[in-house]
Amino acid sequence: MNHRRIPMNPLHTLKLISLYSYSPLMAKKTKVLHVIHDLRCGGVEKLFLLIIDGLQKRGVVENVGCVMADKLDFLSSGDAKIITLGLPIRDSILSIALMSPYELFVLMRTIMREDPDIIFAHNTSAEQLLASIAGRILGKKVVVLKYEQRDTHHFGRRFIDPVNYSLCNKIVVISDATEDEVVSMGVPRSKISHIRNGKQKKQHMLSQKEARDRLGLAQNGLILGMVDRMHPVKNHAGMIRAMKDVLAIQDDAKLVIVGDDPVVSYKKSLEELVQKNGLEMNVIFLGERKDVEDIYPAFDIFVHPSFSEGGCPLAVLEAACAGLPMVLGKVGGVKDLPEGCALMIQPKDDKALAEALKKLIKDPELRKEYGRKAKAVVRNELSSDRMLEGYENLFKRLSEG
Repeated sequence: MNHRRIPMNPLHTLKLISLYSYSPLMAKKTKVLHVIHDLRCGGVEKLFLLIIDGLQKRGVVENVGCVMADKLDFLSSGDAKIITLGLPIRDSILSIALMSPYELFVLMRTIMREDPDIIFAHNTSAEQLLASIAGRILGKKVVVLKYEQRDTHHFGRRFIDPVNYSLCNKIVVISDATEDEVVSMGVPRSKISHIRNGKQKKQHMLSQKEARDRLGLAQNGLILGMVDRMHPVKNHAGMIRAMKDVLAIQDDAKLVIVGDDPVVSYKKSLEELVQKNGLEMNVIFLGERKDVEDIYPAFDIFVHPSFSEGGCPLAVLEAACAGLPMVLGKVGGVKDLPEGCALMIQPKDDKALAEALKKLIKDPELRKEYGRKAKAVVRNELSSDRMLEGYENLFKRLSEG
């Protein structure tokens, strides 16, 4: 059978190449450089890794993590590239002031090398300001994350944040409270994107028996759990004091505290409080753990009586994914949770904390009901997919604008 050869018009060939070259499939991905000071213990640091790895897996934007300091306690081998700049960790205002000019130089050099379309500064205010200045100089768009509320800020932040918000292109807020605070600084709502924290249930959750066996905990008895960085604002002390009331109705109860104190002094004060109240057999400090999601199933009740939060803490979302009943401080993004998924108390109210715990301890069926509702809220409203889609859409809009 004869096949007739159709001559190809050069103009047609050029047109096909042109169409192929500009096809959406061939379009360059938006590149985002995610900047954070260090990866010491805390929900912000875990969220940083969750966001860059999650976005990289979705494949719509290209993500590079940039850790300014060289302590990498939580560095994981995810899909996203993470670079470290090796700068010293600094915690005081004086060290921030002294280091900032050099940090700006190193960050700008990194930005020029990586050539991102967008710089996303996660935390802290100092890094966010450096990112905003670098972005202005180098012609890059900058997004900053408003994570904490003002009452947890050190004095310098009250001056840094307004300057930072005027320089950056977008501010991500994670709760109604943080949005209202940014607006109160004179920032127009058009400059704000509201993206709530999200979390996905771990695919293979341990049973309570397995989780307790791993920790060497008794199978019987009631276990209360706290998971958070050790800082006075998280109110570990209030929970330790509440244990006296808990033991009055459940004498085998134990409090398991997961997390550590980078500067040691706060943890030492908590250990002294435990000794003072004779609770050495009832309070267990596990320290920092990388297997934290395998620890939640060991708990009967999750407690997070924080004095202040920006959004809904990642630890709360992780506990909800595990189906745990929760007693939470009614602050920040926690207040945005639907009614009925947790018992909420006013901050700094030790009596209310003890009463809420006793209410759940006395009623196992109520505990199950709260656990079911909490799990449903994360699945339906606060999933990591929903959070990642929010960031994805924000970065796409910025790159196109």
